[in-house]
Amino acid sequence: MDDKVSLDDVATVHRGVIDGANFVVGVPKEGDTSCLLIHCHGFRPEGMHAEIDDPFWLRLIQQGWTVAVTSYRRPGLIVADAIRDVFNLRNWVCCEVGIPAWCFLDGRSMGGAISTRIAERANVKKLFDGVLAIGAALLVKEAGCDMTYKPTIPIVYLTNTSEHGPINDYIAKVKINADKASKGEDRGGDEIVTPALHAIHREGHNWTNARERWRAFSTLVEWAFVGSLVTEFQFDGTRPALMHVGSTATLITMPDGTPAIETTVFQVEDKTTFHLDITLADLDKIQVRINHVVEIILPEQDNLRASVHVGAYPFVGIPDTATVLAETPEDFMCLFSLSEFRNKPAESVLALGLRHGSKVIIQGQRNHPRPFKYRTMP
Repeated sequence: MDDKVSLDDVATVHRGVIDGANFVVGVPKEGDTSCLLIHCHGFRPEGMHAEIDDPFWLRLIQQGWTVAVTSYRRPGLIVADAIRDVFNLRNWVCCEVGIPAWCFLDGRSMGGAISTRIAERANVKKLFDGVLAIGAALLVKEAGCDMTYKPTIPIVYLTNTSEHGPINDYIAKVKINADKASKGEDRGGDEIVTPALHAIHREGHNWTNARERWRAFSTLVEWAFVGSLVTEFQFDGTRPALMHVGSTATLITMPDGTPAIETTVFQVEDKTTFHLDITLADLDKIQVRINHVVEIILPEQDNLRASVHVGAYPFVGIPDTATVLAETPEDFMCLFSLSEFRNKPAESVLALGLRHGSKVIIQGQRNHPRPFKYRTMP
């Protein structure tokens, strides 16, 4: 898919509001609209809107899928009302676009917990065919909306190493209920379907690349179409990036004799995130690790200097006001203001004056804090 393709290029776009929840629906300009994907987003602060901006979704639209996204009726932690908003959005698509032959959920973080609960709903098989839950935050709880551990449609969990605990616990409880049902100890309702786990051997939260998401989704769709899981329930879903940039960073020596890395900005995203052709392996050459603080020097800005935290998503322990350098699952690093990532006001990384093609020098500080091993959940 062309990385520069926009939603308007490939879809007829519908926007609206249902019960206070903003929604956007992309209907393919070419296709029969028989397949629908509804995205369930994670925790969001005030001011963030529903958008279809993931290349994964744009690729689906190009292949004839309708993609729909809801903002939910309010920001923050929301489960029961979010479930209602998802059902409302599906109803809107059925009325205004057409009843889909296949309907899948794409839930991320808190959205993974929401879509898991939808999979447990009575008679849900009549409405949805499967769930892709990425970084599912199953520890999210809301009064009166407990999990039953009895999903009746396929769920594929795409989960980073640091978050396998809650997912494995959920699957184990589902297996117990499925075993009871098979022995006649728990009668009634549809057949319980044991979820599958695609394990991503990379720490972080919801930290996956496009190739990993596509592989997991393809498995889910095939599972739903053929009626049985055609691969292992425990699957290594880690994949190299589909479009590996490849580092062109150069190891240099500063005037004071300390080693540094020189690199360039190869892409600017949303005017606030700067992609650098550098990897953690490059930083290792100057003894820089996750949780270190480095100094960036901008030769084209009269050697302007700024302190930057080397972090891992979701950047636990890093101040909101920090500028962060983080490796992405797509095998490059990005530089951005954590305040903008967390939707909090603070000085922007834009103040550095970076642009496409800007040279950046990264120099380690002599006294690094001790690196910590990142864990989000037991």
